Amino acid sequence: MPDRITYRVNEVLAMTGLSRSTLYRLVARGELPLVKVCGRTLIARDDLEAMLRRMRHSRATLRHSVSRT
Repeated sequence: MPDRITYRVNEVLAMTGLSRSTLYRLVARGELPLVKVCGRTLIARDDLEAMLRRMRHSRATLRHSVSRT
């Protein structure tokens, strides 16, 4: 079976450990787009992976800058 390209919100919450309010805060800030298909709210795997990479990169950058002070 091929890899899935979208996940439902509840699946993303379970996979990431994010709270529903945090997930929707990321959506409101434009950091994670939602896709509506036939009344379902979906999150594209590529968008989720990109958001997680950005979060990991921003935390690594913050840690690096804090350690230099």
